[in-house]
Amino acid sequence: MPFEKGNTYGQGRPKGSTNKVNKDVLYRLLDDITEDFNTNYDKLTTNQKLRLLIHFSHLYKTDEEIESGLEPKVLQIISSDDELKKLYNVE
Repeated sequence: MPFEKGNTYGQGRPKGSTNKVNKDVLYRLLDDITEDFNTNYDKLTTNQKLRLLIHFSHLYKTDEEIESGLEPKVLQIISSDDELKKLYNVE
């Protein structure tokens, strides 16, 4: 049930308070996700690997970008393995 405007039954969570999620549970979940990713990485296509790279690229910058304050480079999303092969002239 979402918190609705005009609710008179409670004030909601105080501003700045933390979620009730236990950090150990969160770390265990992240470990499981990481283990699954490492186990199944070789099963991904090149296109899927590139999509992962692009999706998480906002989390990191190159040394050049950090030192110069440049914005990260924009990457082209390739929608299929065939497009990737065509881009690099690979059969």
